[in-house]
Amino acid sequence: HVNRSLQAKQEQSIGFVLMGGFRTGMDVEPTKRNWKPVYVIPKSQWGAQTYMEHYGVYRSLVVGSRHDLDVDDPMNDRQRISFLKEKGLNPTVIKPNGWPKFDKGIKDTLAYLYPEAAMMQQADKLQKVLTTYTGPILDHHSVQQPDGSWKVFGQLNWCNTRTGRLSSSNPNMQNIPARGDMGQELRRIFIASPGWQLWVGDLAQIELRVLAFLLEHFMSDSFMADAIRDNVDLHSTNCKQFGIPGKTPEAARSSAKNFIFAFNYGAGKAKLAAMTGLSIDALDMVYETIEKNTKLFQLKEFVWEQCRSNKGFIHNMFGRRFFLPNINSKDRVKRSEAERQCFNYLIQSMAGDIFKILKIRLNSEIEQHKWPVRMLLEVHDELIIETHPEFDVTKYVEPIFNSNDLLKSDNAVVPVGCEFNKGSNWLEAK
Repeated sequence: HVNRSLQAKQEQSIGFVLMGGFRTGMDVEPTKRNWKPVYVIPKSQWGAQTYMEHYGVYRSLVVGSRHDLDVDDPMNDRQRISFLKEKGLNPTVIKPNGWPKFDKGIKDTLAYLYPEAAMMQQADKLQKVLTTYTGPILDHHSVQQPDGSWKVFGQLNWCNTRTGRLSSSNPNMQNIPARGDMGQELRRIFIASPGWQLWVGDLAQIELRVLAFLLEHFMSDSFMADAIRDNVDLHSTNCKQFGIPGKTPEAARSSAKNFIFAFNYGAGKAKLAAMTGLSIDALDMVYETIEKNTKLFQLKEFVWEQCRSNKGFIHNMFGRRFFLPNINSKDRVKRSEAERQCFNYLIQSMAGDIFKILKIRLNSEIEQHKWPVRMLLEVHDELIIETHPEFDVTKYVEPIFNSNDLLKSDNAVVPVGCEFNKGSNWLEAK
């Protein structure tokens, strides 16, 4: 099911879309253009200590020092690891300089154990927002227009990712955090142009729909595809099929959601345990249930074997091709990494190509019918557009994005779904 001519035509068409569309820029609320997040730490928590004193305590926790947290007398490597183990942490990765690697999980645990660490973790998040988002986006890339409004003109890059997805730069609008108070405040700043209405469309669970299609097409296993076609909650279906335990149905569903996304990205059992909150023993039972009830693992093996038999090349159904020479490596680490990339590239590339095809179709309709629609920005699986207030997006645009002909073969069909919502700003329309 490889069509290289389709892929070439698609890439040519998306080039014209990028040259003709996505050039309007996004309006910035003038009164909020100089917005800066403020993190106020209660005096009862700070006491008489200064910021630098807190930073010293935090540095001693993250970088390492004596057990009494005296930053002027650093611990040696053995003491540092001993200190972490006393706190219930067991770093398994040691950097070349002998220091244990501090991933997000360890930092979150330290923040839980020490109020000072929690304060500094929040301060670090604040500093990232200031230096990565508000400064580069609002200060350096907002341009005043002749009518007095302010716009941010981002750049969507065509060929910067191996999976074919569009990336963003100057500024990187895709890097704005999706969750948290600061991410929401940033989204509230972006509004529609005067006289226009802002809409945001989100491709519903597109990566899981791709997985459901591949599972039905290659393995004749339709439990996920049936749930999507019947409009049944997919994560609850997976929870039942995988036998994932939980204290409550909501907790079990959440674990199932984290599990299936981690499965797509090739996470190992240790990572899955951290993401789902399940023990290794519980995960072993989940694996046994999956092997009994589904063909998920067989699908991965099938994709890997196809790549190996094609001398390291893997294609998606739209013709996009990847080369993974290490898929046949005798080095277990290199081979495992190639296997993880192989399956992930297949899922991600098909999701990206579907989004491209939908944007091409929308752009064609806009040009043909002279619709008052502007494509402003793509952020992962979101498309942000603006229209005249009287234009009916649910009648004209939504049907384009709710398609049954993209994930379709002789023996499988999975619908692609998308719902558009409107609002006065990006956050409200999300």
